Amino acid sequence: MNHRCSCGHREKKEFDAQLAFENLSHKYRELAGLVTQYISEAGLDRPTRVKKAHAIASVLERIVGGQATTAFPECCLVGHRTGSHQFQWFCTGVLVHPRLVLTAGHCNVPPPGESVPSINVVAFGVNSQDDLSTAEIVTVQRRHTHPNYVQTQEFNDITVLFLSANAKTAPVGMASAAETKKATETTLVGFGNNDINSSMGFGLKRQVSVPIVSMRRKPADKVSADEAKFGFDADLEFVAGGGGRDSCNGDSGGPAYIVNGVRKVAGLTSRAAANAVHPCGEAGIYTRVDANTDFIRQVAKSHGVNL
Repeated sequence: MNHRCSCGHREKKEFDAQLAFENLSHKYRELAGLVTQYISEAGLDRPTRVKKAHAIASVLERIVGGQATTAFPECCLVGHRTGSHQFQWFCTGVLVHPRLVLTAGHCNVPPPGESVPSINVVAFGVNSQDDLSTAEIVTVQRRHTHPNYVQTQEFNDITVLFLSANAKTAPVGMASAAETKKATETTLVGFGNNDINSSMGFGLKRQVSVPIVSMRRKPADKVSADEAKFGFDADLEFVAGGGGRDSCNGDSGGPAYIVNGVRKVAGLTSRAAANAVHPCGEAGIYTRVDANTDFIRQVAKSHGVNL
């Protein structure tokens, strides 16, 4: 499993020239293909060519892993504070109540063989980890990871963080089961890496919209082939993205939003699809918030919070 957490590996790595060359070559090959496609369509009528040009522009955006964004202030950095101004950020989260942040289970209970500092702080209203001047930084009082994730190290990949004080940042609502099953597209937001080999880019908030590839929407839906292919549980998770548009390491726990009149969080970034060749870019698995509502409410209630 390739969980999408930086999981404590925030030390600066030695520059890998070969890897950098391969990443750059990959992007230039994609760009060359798109330019060739655009030139080959020169004979099309103008309306059709304009429409195709817009489609090409959308693909160009995804080559660099999505757009930097200053929106979504409730999408937060999740990490560990060692001093008054010393932070180690390694995951993403989302505020769903002034006292509650959702993030990935593996951000708190890392997979075997990996390590992660204890989560004790989150930062809202941040666009880059390098600029916390306008951030709302709140201490984490308690961490609650779903017991099924602790047991399986895979499913119900969710941790609820109870904050020490109410956040001033406005929270976002949680999507219901009906709203989630109705959605065909999701917008992913996070602070993770932005290349297919997950080698660089952590700390900048980005967004990208992707199609939802697979999810059980009705009890009779036959998705067993997809579950085997992608390595997910269709009752607890959904698969989204691919073709270069995807979440990546460091986005773990970050929100997968849907819009049904109002923007709500429907999923949390968990891991790469089982059939992926590269760490990022070939579809990801997202923990369904609606499938974990009872757990979230239980944690909230234990702290005197009524959702």
